[in-house]
Amino acid sequence: PADNVLPLARIADRKNVGIAHLENNDLDEAEVCFEELIELLPTERFCLQNLAVTRLLKIAPENLNRTDNPTAFDAGLKKTKQIVDGLQLLFPDNPKVHVIASRLALRTEDHAIAVAALQKAAKLAPNDAAIWYGIYDAGRYSRNDKLTAEANKGLAKAWELAPENL
Repeated sequence: PADNVLPLARIADRKNVGIAHLENNDLDEAEVCFEELIELLPTERFCLQNLAVTRLLKIAPENLNRTDNPTAFDAGLKKTKQIVDGLQLLFPDNPKVHVIASRLALRTEDHAIAVAALQKAAKLAPNDAAIWYGIYDAGRYSRNDKLTAEANKGLAKAWELAPENL
């Protein structure tokens, strides 16, 4: 085959197997699959986004206790941040990317960054009630009056868009 032809069967396999591992919470295996996909398709959003989600799950409280293992948490956070930062650079107009960035910020309890990321997502997808609810959820426990005000605006907008869900 020519040098510029991608191994399509390998790409399909890594995608399907990676998603299966992700769905089954086999996060180490999913990470390997998505890393291999990124080697083949370094700027494909699907690959980067799923690697970011996988790494976010790896540092989620139910999978890694930050207090008990701060070294592993810091290493996982750094790896996740690299992927999320890359996503934001490559896909600044994709609301899902900003939702992922907000989830990363919340993992370190940075409510201001989380709300700001979700506000970017809301500008890109203004009719998505879940994003507006995310703004509420990210800011409601903040001790910052501005963030709690933004949280309340998010809840009001979510209610406006989807009252049946609240």
